[in-house]
Amino acid sequence: MRTLRDKRPRLLDVADSSRERALLVLQAIAEECGRRGYEFSLRPDDNPTFQISMDGVSFGFVMFEEYESRPVMNEADLKEAKYDWQRVRSTVRKVRSGKLVIRTGSRHSPVSWADRKRWSLAGRLPYLFAYVEQSTIETIEQRANAERERIERRQAWERALDRARQLCVTDLNRRRLDDQLAASRRAENLRCYADSIDRQAEAMDDAEPALQARQWAAWMRSEADRTDPLLRLTDLAYVRPEAIKDSDLDAFMPRGMSVWRRPPQ
Repeated sequence: MRTLRDKRPRLLDVADSSRERALLVLQAIAEECGRRGYEFSLRPDDNPTFQISMDGVSFGFVMFEEYESRPVMNEADLKEAKYDWQRVRSTVRKVRSGKLVIRTGSRHSPVSWADRKRWSLAGRLPYLFAYVEQSTIETIEQRANAERERIERRQAWERALDRARQLCVTDLNRRRLDDQLAASRRAENLRCYADSIDRQAEAMDDAEPALQARQWAAWMRSEADRTDPLLRLTDLAYVRPEAIKDSDLDAFMPRGMSVWRRPPQ
């Protein structure tokens, strides 16, 4: 209270005539916080006016004095008036009302307690503490739900990533299999064609063309041997690469998930 009164009075937006009562209300709040085991302090963001913390949950509050529209006499005319019966002009202005308000919550959904005709701000303090208690329970539940959802999202992403790895490896081996089948058929076709060329060469009367044909057939067989997967025994196995690029995995992630968007730990 001493800090609000002496060092940082700007955090208490009230007229001088209302300041003492405002400080008494704040003192009552601080004492009740102490009785309940809550923490009462100024707000760490240096905004008006104070905060209450319960079970690790903090709520910022603003205390201020409301303004109201009221006719106010013109000071210059008052000074110039010589007689009581003289008419003095007045204008409607926003002036301090003497009504104190404590407000919390966001700009779009504020919650407040205030002086009114039927009650005083001090009489509404039990409702303020009820708000703190209920809001703390709700905030803790929301945090727990958010934490649970975060863990579930992370676990779902990790499962999806494992599944993507499996699908990526399966797809790799399927493509390898298709390539091997195509290469095996080509090698078989090359050998069959080479055999046909050899038979044609045997029937040729001209030795030079027959020699060229046999050489062509021999090159075909060497090409068949070069590309025949059945002759590369190390390729005849299901492969599991040690490392897979994220760019290769991303295509196998479920809709709405990406390797690049990792949920927080």
